[in-house]
Amino acid sequence: MAELDFDQRQTLWVDAAQRGLRAEVPGSSRTLGELARVLLDIAGAGLRRHAPEDLRYLEPMREIADSGRTQADALRDLWHRTNGAPGPVIDALALTR
Repeated sequence: MAELDFDQRQTLWVDAAQRGLRAEVPGSSRTLGELARVLLDIAGAGLRRHAPEDLRYLEPMREIADSGRTQADALRDLWHRTNGAPGPVIDALALTR
């Protein structure tokens, strides 16, 4: 990532907004999802050494990286299932009922 020039970073920014973790890193054969998994592996290795009890905090991110489905994907699916009706969407996202 450090070797990306400004134009490549802009391209990645636009691609990430449109394709999420499926966005391809310019000049690479990798996607953002693949990079996310690498970063989670690095973070997990550090936590295993220094705070193994905190590994659980990486699990939600690991699920997202492994599935390639973000919270935005889930929200879009919910929006389509409810035909965009705000009430059911708000109810489904409420933390307490």
